[in-house]
Amino acid sequence: MRKKYIFILTILLGATSAMSQIQMGFKVSPYWSSNRVDVEVGDVNVENDGNGLRLTFGPVVDLSIDNNENYYFSTGLWLSSRRAGISYSGSERITQSYNLQYLSIPATMKLYTQEVMLDKRIFFQFGPTFDFKVSEKLKDGNRSIRLIDDFRFIDVSLYFSAGLDWHLGSTTRIYGGLTYSRGLVNAAKNTISDLNEMTYKNDLFGIELGVMF
Repeated sequence: MRKKYIFILTILLGATSAMSQIQMGFKVSPYWSSNRVDVEVGDVNVENDGNGLRLTFGPVVDLSIDNNENYYFSTGLWLSSRRAGISYSGSERITQSYNLQYLSIPATMKLYTQEVMLDKRIFFQFGPTFDFKVSEKLKDGNRSIRLIDDFRFIDVSLYFSAGLDWHLGSTTRIYGGLTYSRGLVNAAKNTISDLNEMTYKNDLFGIELGVMF
């Protein structure tokens, strides 16, 4: 019976230790949403049609690697909006913009320097995000025809950020920095016949503000 209690206590202590290496928080990131468009068709010209201010927000989870306070695996669940603006010149001129929403799951590394000032460290974060489309809507432009009839359900981006992390207490921290997210795959699934060879990828430039507990 005593061995049983010792075994249970060992498991609880191990779980408590593991949980102590997990930090949770929340971030908000306003950014400029743009896109890269490429078409290999002779008489058709397609270009990016402007940028839009959008927002990402959601919980952040950082898991310490080897109990090291400078190296973390960082993930979360972020809701993000994106703007897809396209200008088409073919048999006629059409401009359209779409509003897209994604749930993003990052799988990134977050690295911290030693203190550069009292209670302040610089951080760098990089890695892929896996983006799952939850909504798409034609917002502006000619509604009689959609240049992109459907966007892919899954998108993949390469995420970069860098900024300053500030300890406010034993566990609470706030941070802020610059972010860049670069789409890696063609997000356009179905297009009009003139644009069968079109590739569409996202570019997001912004700032982020967050708090960790």
